[in-house]
Amino acid sequence: MALATVCLLAVTLQYHYFLSRRGCQLYLAAARDILVANGGNTDVLEKLPHDPRALIDRIHLHPVTTTYISCPSCHTLYPYNTIDPDHNPSRCTHQNTVSSPPCACNLFESLDRGPLGMKTVPIRLYHHQSLKWWLGRLLARPGIEDVLESYPHGLLQQPHSHDRPISDIWQARILRNIKDASGVPFTESNDTAGHPDLKLVFGLSVDGFDPFGNKAAKQSAAATAIWMILYNFPPHLRYLPQNIYLAGIVPGPTKPSNDQLNHYTQLVVNDLKELWSQGFSYTRTFKYRKGRKCKGMLVPLICDLLAARQVIGYPGSTTAHYFCTACDLDVDDISVIDRSAWPMKDKRHIRRYAQLYRDAESDDAQAALFEASGWRWSPLFELEYWDPVEFTVIDSMHTFDLNMLQNHVRNLFQVDMKNESGTALRPPRKSRPRRVVDDKRELANLKRCQGLIYENGPHLLYELLEFHRKVLYSFSLDYDIRLPETSVVVGTRWVLAKGIYSWRQQSPSNSQELQSFMGRYPDLSPTQEGLIAGDTDNGDDGKSSSSDTEDEKEAAPSSSSSPFKRSVIRNRAQRLLSIVSVDHPDSESRDLVYRQTTTQILAHFCDYLQIDRQHIVLTAKAAKMSLFNLLLQELQHDAFKRDFFGLLTAAEVPDISSNAFLGRDTMDIVWDDMKRTQLPSWINLPPRDWGTARRGKLSADNWRIICCIHLPITLIRLLGDRTDRTKDLLDNFMKLVTAVRIATTRMSSHSQIETYNRIILEYTQGVQQLFPDYQILPSHHAALHLGDVLERFGPKHAHDSPYYERCINFFHRMNTNKKNGPT
Repeated sequence: MALATVCLLAVTLQYHYFLSRRGCQLYLAAARDILVANGGNTDVLEKLPHDPRALIDRIHLHPVTTTYISCPSCHTLYPYNTIDPDHNPSRCTHQNTVSSPPCACNLFESLDRGPLGMKTVPIRLYHHQSLKWWLGRLLARPGIEDVLESYPHGLLQQPHSHDRPISDIWQARILRNIKDASGVPFTESNDTAGHPDLKLVFGLSVDGFDPFGNKAAKQSAAATAIWMILYNFPPHLRYLPQNIYLAGIVPGPTKPSNDQLNHYTQLVVNDLKELWSQGFSYTRTFKYRKGRKCKGMLVPLICDLLAARQVIGYPGSTTAHYFCTACDLDVDDISVIDRSAWPMKDKRHIRRYAQLYRDAESDDAQAALFEASGWRWSPLFELEYWDPVEFTVIDSMHTFDLNMLQNHVRNLFQVDMKNESGTALRPPRKSRPRRVVDDKRELANLKRCQGLIYENGPHLLYELLEFHRKVLYSFSLDYDIRLPETSVVVGTRWVLAKGIYSWRQQSPSNSQELQSFMGRYPDLSPTQEGLIAGDTDNGDDGKSSSSDTEDEKEAAPSSSSSPFKRSVIRNRAQRLLSIVSVDHPDSESRDLVYRQTTTQILAHFCDYLQIDRQHIVLTAKAAKMSLFNLLLQELQHDAFKRDFFGLLTAAEVPDISSNAFLGRDTMDIVWDDMKRTQLPSWINLPPRDWGTARRGKLSADNWRIICCIHLPITLIRLLGDRTDRTKDLLDNFMKLVTAVRIATTRMSSHSQIETYNRIILEYTQGVQQLFPDYQILPSHHAALHLGDVLERFGPKHAHDSPYYERCINFFHRMNTNKKNGPT
């Protein structure tokens, strides 16, 4: 009994209290000495191991895993042969396409072990836990099968009505309607050899994290973990560590980019395909001694926006043209918040182009297909039932807490600890038609596009996809080619190309616009001429970027973000204005100003005025002259830009946040109210000095508590009786708070979802009205889709992401050697 207690305590110290391996060795040695001193049986004590690793192996605590060699460059996996190491490949032989050169990266390195000599070891290893082994061990636990069978059965047996409250995913639309390969509802039980098959539903999560926890100095690394949760567990058991399937952790120091992640998710998909088609057959479980069969499927993908896009093969940035996983709205059309105008995704188109990407014969062909369609190949497409549109969850924690709530406080309200509170008024911006052709190069492409449309060749649709969206949008806008029942021209490149193709196939007698085009070709229409001249404002002020950060930022021009000294900016701005103010400046003055500026300063000025300089490569020799001419042209022909640029010449440049809604006086009251507010013990207190520079970054939980509890308490008391703009700001903010509260309740219903959709739309409309200069973010658009997620999967807790954030926190607490290595 004493020996068993010592062993159990050693395991608990190492895995629950994170005692180091050396500490466990010391504990085992001390325990042995104590038992010997108290007359313990020597033969029994010989069974007590000296090393905790031997103890772990003896009780089979470690999961059953398969080890792979992971290519340090492309992340291709090779089975690791530990018995005959000579049969392991020394270099990576992976080819991205049939015509691509082999990767040829070294898979092994020599390790100097001092007196022990040199040893060749893999540079990077990946340990994958088989789903079949994990599930088999799970079913060996007492009482588990009863829970996995009874919980979903009880929910599915409840009568279903239109507005009946939904408590979990099993009562929502997706799982109620999903069918197996034979067309029978998947959740119906059937017997195999006298034993009912166990039907299981999983959810997949993928997320990257810093294995050093941001604490190791001068260390930069990223690891990626892959989990699955089992929905047959009730919510209070579903997210416990012992009930979560951890497929593996992709080691650092670099994380797989784009479709490199496919090498790891392919292993999970291989298990899921067998689980769906044949099922896992076990010779014995705890409940059925003669064994039983298990069948299962993967339904929701629960990740943050960036990880979800990578897993399904979508562009990796939320600011890419293909920015939404739920509809085919282009990022240039993000200000369109009328849901009826949003093009829906075509699932057949998605799978078709993903397969074309996978089977492309060259890297250039893959790049062209991805640019045209926005889809890469994902192993999840091998699951015949998996729907990348409906099964990809929009995560409420990242959408609301880390983006919308934070952005509303930081970018719309703004916090300013130097000045008194204002009304959050901001310098106006003049919108420009950035969605249409606006230079000579694009004009030539537009003419070439019109020629192809006129000829109407057999491959017209695919030829149209070779043009940039600006060209297709300009043509669609001029001839009013839009989706049925919509009043605006919107959509990604694929949507616009498909619309133009369908329009061209019509008989000229059925379309006045088509007759006009056929009669006018090849001349540009008056509308197109106006668009090129910038006379017609049919675009928004949005601008795509390649930013891959998870937290969205508003691209607001601010001199305070300049990397240059204020005196330098002021001096160069004054000199530029000196030649702009003269109708015909002499060449000597112009050349002098040109020599005194740099490419970086000119680029900063263009960004400050929001002048599109995407066509200018800063590293090119002619970049400085191109920027200089572009800037002078804009300043000479745009009085608004000239006046706004003049602010840079002031001795003190006005700060955009000087009119912040949350000024010093308001923040003092908020902090004082926080001290006097009594919160339940289960609510974590946010820092009392939030909003200050010394506090830094806040967690998602902090933002939710601040915005849903503390700010309403103070702002309603201060501004509830007002009738000016500040009251409108408060009302709009409270709509956001209300929408967040509705979307995150423990129960959902049809009427609740309708209420959420109405309020979140009113909030977004309010943002556009109160802040006309503000470009709404992809998270605003995602929030407008969140009602659909609630309808498909039920309340928030059924598709929530904090569970894997807790797992990452657990990883950070584990003892490691803080080094990047093969294991």
